[in-house]
Amino acid sequence: MSNQTTVTAEAGSPFITIERIFDAPREKVFRVFSDAALVARWWSPNGTATVEALDFREGGRWHFSGTGDQTISFHGFFHEITAPERFVQTSEFDNLEAMIGERGHTVLAKYEFLPTEDGRTRLVTTEMYMSTEDRDMAVQSDMESGVVRAYQSVDSILKGME
Repeated sequence: MSNQTTVTAEAGSPFITIERIFDAPREKVFRVFSDAALVARWWSPNGTATVEALDFREGGRWHFSGTGDQTISFHGFFHEITAPERFVQTSEFDNLEAMIGERGHTVLAKYEFLPTEDGRTRLVTTEMYMSTEDRDMAVQSDMESGVVRAYQSVDSILKGME
């Protein structure tokens, strides 16, 4: 696998799997996902993220927003953190109600930071949606291109880290 982001969503399944290789050891990659100042630099694809909360501990809350063509805002809670191997969190789109007239579309996501033999990190994110309809809504959104752009920003941050 190269440094290309791969998004897999099998028909009829409520899961999305996102995989990406980063040219850095997993401790650095994990830090980019768990440090509020670093998350603010990559989370929004156009770089205008606001981290309202990032209490990176089991039971801790997070809340991010970003502005592009529209304002997007998500929040959730951390359920498991095993640094630098993995973390599990929930995620809910704050302004989904304004977009489709509904709320309550929570996603459970597991982020696994796997070391490669050559010192890089393979990030595998498994997202479980409440239904295949919710998963299909995510697939049909601009989610994939947003993740690709965000992970390109992660690459830039990693290159600048000591």
